[in-house]
Amino acid sequence: MHRGLAALAVVAAFAVVPAAVSAPPANLFKHGYDKCKAASVGSVAKAVGAKIAKARFSGKDCTWSTFDGSVTILFDTHPTGYMEYLVPKPGRAANGDVTRKIAVPGASKALLETHSFAAIHRHAKDLFAQYAAGVVQVSINSAPPLSDGRCVALMRLLTRT
Repeated sequence: MHRGLAALAVVAAFAVVPAAVSAPPANLFKHGYDKCKAASVGSVAKAVGAKIAKARFSGKDCTWSTFDGSVTILFDTHPTGYMEYLVPKPGRAANGDVTRKIAVPGASKALLETHSFAAIHRHAKDLFAQYAAGVVQVSINSAPPLSDGRCVALMRLLTRT
């Protein structure tokens, strides 16, 4: 019987490891942490497929952009309840924006809001991913359309999941 309990403890220990490995670094959620340190300009450029020129930390979030402004990326974090209260529910809004569930490795829940091109004349997406420590937001505003896969790749890069 003791062997059975020992084997169960080993299985339980391994079951916990993947969740811990796929969690974003805790410092991303600390007040004042420079989120621009989450990834280099070059790695962000590679993830989105555009030549990113610079990163700017506002004191809360990080913004990466191209020299000509054709692509702008905002990276921020929020408290755990943020998705339930401030992110639109899945479905189509009256203004044409569409929010839907999407898979993001390591996240317990993720929603992708695609803004109506007709309303803003730009391609804009907001990806919100729920992790144990809080919500991570990656917002991309671009002249050329950007695929959902690129949004997820950027989220994974910035959260290291």
